[in-house]
Amino acid sequence: MALTPWNDDESRDSVVPYEGPRNQLGHPRRAAPPQPPPQQVNLPPPPATIDVGTLFKAIAENWRFIARVGFSIMLVVLTLTLLMRMNFKATGRLYLGELDNKSLGGGANGGLDLLGGASGEVASEIEIMRSHSLVRQAIASSGLNVVVRPAGWKPPRLYKWLAVGRDPHEIRGAAGELTASDAALAEGILEPQKLQLRFDSPTEYQVFSDGQAIGKGTIDRPLALPTATFTLHRGDRGLPAVGAEYDIEVSAVDATMAKALDDLAIT
Repeated sequence: MALTPWNDDESRDSVVPYEGPRNQLGHPRRAAPPQPPPQQVNLPPPPATIDVGTLFKAIAENWRFIARVGFSIMLVVLTLTLLMRMNFKATGRLYLGELDNKSLGGGANGGLDLLGGASGEVASEIEIMRSHSLVRQAIASSGLNVVVRPAGWKPPRLYKWLAVGRDPHEIRGAAGELTASDAALAEGILEPQKLQLRFDSPTEYQVFSDGQAIGKGTIDRPLALPTATFTLHRGDRGLPAVGAEYDIEVSAVDATMAKALDDLAIT
């Protein structure tokens, strides 16, 4: 292989002079590193403004659809309301009387001072116990802790009650034939007791629990059972028919009294 001798004149002429940017010292300036492309920030669109005129125009154009939807919702609500079983809640005020004048006197007459001191605190506790005793007596006399219904009876649906002209007898259950008083659970029993009654005559009946006969009773006479005691009375529409069956549920007096004290205003 033949070697070509170096020619300084030719090499010098073949060099292309640098014509790019230079720094203050005359040296070629280095190119700046490539910059990453700018990131695009997606800003949320500005809130759309609602034109009242456009809104009314849309309603006017679709009023038939809106009316059909509103009528359908109203029809569904009305149907559900008519099919619901009626449920009433009664509230009242129970007046317990006034304090004895002797209890309001001073210690000179041997009474309790209600205005202050230890004796006043004792008197307040006595009056509270007296109030509870009166509430308990009212519950026993009124039969507030016992419910008597015809066998299988349920509160009527609203449309049926309206169909009979809002007859109050339709929502009374067995109150027209039977009422109960002086009901209480046996000692040691706290859960409500559900029993069944069957009348063999207008005044005599048998009591069943889970299909088993547990006792016999007579109208207006107290009946003591292993689980509960109560007295049945004739209703304002007469005595029950022979063969009539009823369900009776007796609750604890203390539980009913707690509810009564919450619901009734004691004065």
